[in-house]
Amino acid sequence: AARAPRSDGARAHRARRAPSQMRHPFVLKLYATYQDPNMCYFLLELVQGGELFSRLAQQPAVQAA
Repeated sequence: AARAPRSDGARAHRARRAPSQMRHPFVLKLYATYQDPNMCYFLLELVQGGELFSRLAQQPAVQAA
């Protein structure tokens, strides 16, 4: 589960609400959020295959025409 510092309360609230309303094959599903006195936790869909940035960094650069 991803975690966000609770000090960004309004931003965290928006971050929790928006993905839970989205339905798109390229957007992770947000199943639930949990909050304790110090942190806000996001329970996200499992996507296997590694980190996207690492995958993109391994690809050869694309030249613009």
